[in-house]
Amino acid sequence: MAQQLLVESDITTGEDFIRMLVEHGLDVQFAAWIFYTDLDEWKLTIGSNRARLDSFKIYLDVSTWLHNNQDLKRRFDLARMKIVRPDDPFLKALAKMVYFNDRPTVRLTHNAVDGFYIDDALVYRLAA
Repeated sequence: MAQQLLVESDITTGEDFIRMLVEHGLDVQFAAWIFYTDLDEWKLTIGSNRARLDSFKIYLDVSTWLHNNQDLKRRFDLARMKIVRPDDPFLKALAKMVYFNDRPTVRLTHNAVDGFYIDDALVYRLAA
């Protein structure tokens, strides 16, 4: 399991952050807190088609939206976000393992799929 803990406040803040992205029109197709072992940290990883275009512009837009939301700005450090294309091989592998049933999130720990090792991840269920 990940060395750094993902606590309930991180999970709630992640939900609020994702909601903000969607409210501003970002096409969030995938969202998960993923523990990146090589960095020894959790990143809120967002899969969006806009990542195919201009990553710098996305981060600039998100920074502006976060700046205008003082409550969320106090709770979320933009350095903890990673935006990738929804067809990213790691995300596609991770998505194969997720079955929500009636749960709002799915936790995966110490799993491997398609050549990828998942130390720890918490995947959010997104509204269709």
